[in-house]
Amino acid sequence: MPRNEQPMTISDEAVEAILGVRGREPDADDLALRVAIGGVNGLDFAYELTFVPRDDAGDDDVATTYGDLPVVIPADSVEHLQGAGLHIRHGG
Repeated sequence: MPRNEQPMTISDEAVEAILGVRGREPDADDLALRVAIGGVNGLDFAYELTFVPRDDAGDDDVATTYGDLPVVIPADSVEHLQGAGLHIRHGG
């Protein structure tokens, strides 16, 4: 069973924006946002944000919700996302 914790923050504004994008998918209600570390360049991480079926979360992954947004974080990305935040940036 996936872990339920919130290693990162996602602002309410970002949740609403992501839900809007997800809402255009044909199976929107069955999808979770997957947040993973896709690579490292020096001290900088490359992040991967994708929609995946909620049930795809592995036993060691984190499966949680931010508002109405289900989120899956792969086990190997959790440590690197501790304290990270996903926010909407305005004006460049």
